[in-house]
Amino acid sequence: MKNDHQKEIQNWKTLKSREIFKTPYLNLTEDLVRTPGGKEIKYAYYGKGVKTVGIIPVLKDKKIPLIYQFRYPHKKYSWDLPGGKVDDGEIPKEAAKRELKEEMNIDATRFILLGKFATSPGSNALVSHIFLALDSRISNDRDDEVYDDTEFIQEMKLFTLEEIMAMVKKGEIYNAQTVLCLLLYKEYLSGK
Repeated sequence: MKNDHQKEIQNWKTLKSREIFKTPYLNLTEDLVRTPGGKEIKYAYYGKGVKTVGIIPVLKDKKIPLIYQFRYPHKKYSWDLPGGKVDDGEIPKEAAKRELKEEMNIDATRFILLGKFATSPGSNALVSHIFLALDSRISNDRDDEVYDDTEFIQEMKLFTLEEIMAMVKKGEIYNAQTVLCLLLYKEYLSGK
């Protein structure tokens, strides 16, 4: 079965590829593709070559901080875990450390990669790396906020895992990356 799938993948041919839109946060690519059935189609997708990180920081008392922020495309607020884009030349673990500091002013001594996932493989090429940040502590060494232009973080609060899972069920947390971080964290805890 695996060989049949590998053969099918080889039968997908990219004839042309062009970037049709690019910003610091998003790129859109359009490929002319020949399918295994021989049909030529245009396939548009975003995020070619883009990596992101999601981080679940756990404080010494086992509390988990969440940020409350406005999500412009949905025109509503959401409680989220920190995360963001891996910058050019940066490795995912470095990006996780940076994003955690930027969004929550938190330092951690240990970062464990819990997994990687494709956010929506039918429409984008993004790959997100999920990190558990252990021995996290809130720092007091930052005077100004260093958020990106697209971040509208209102507050940060500490929650137990049980409180957070109840928030997921109520729809107060609807960010897929945050939900996946939580599921991977629960799986991590069950394997200890």
